[in-house]
Amino acid sequence: MEDKNKKRDPIPPPDAIPEEIGEFWDTHSLADYWDNTHEVEFQVNLKSGQNLSPDEAEAID
Repeated sequence: MEDKNKKRDPIPPPDAIPEEIGEFWDTHSLADYWDNTHEVEFQVNLKSGQNLSPDEAEAID
């Protein structure tokens, strides 16, 4: 992990286009920005006919 005293490039802003975000993470490691993360909760709505096995769908649920 990067030294906390070492200057890091800023993470792209929330309004950055997906290409800018992708270019940033192609050249940077999340390990260097772990202190900027936080836990989130979200829901996934799987529709029937998806290409998942019942076990996979249950694991995601």
